[in-house]
Amino acid sequence: VVKIKDCEIYSYNPDFDGDHPFLEKGAIWAFNFFFYNRKLKRVVSFRCCCFSKLAAEEFLGNDVLREEEEEEEEEEDLLDDMEI
Repeated sequence: VVKIKDCEIYSYNPDFDGDHPFLEKGAIWAFNFFFYNRKLKRVVSFRCCCFSKLAAEEFLGNDVLREEEEEEEEEEDLLDDMEI
């Protein structure tokens, strides 16, 4: 187990103006942290990013979107039978 208190912490914030390996198409913002434990000789990488909804739809493809639409329709059907 790598404990944060025993690590050196580094961060990388990509510049959205250039072509960078950690920057993906459609990313609005992103940050990366690297936790290095010298004693264990281990590196843990943590990445968080936010994608544009348009890019996410393109990335996921039509199959996933269709499944989500079907699930929403099923949920709506369940509510039709309820009495209030």
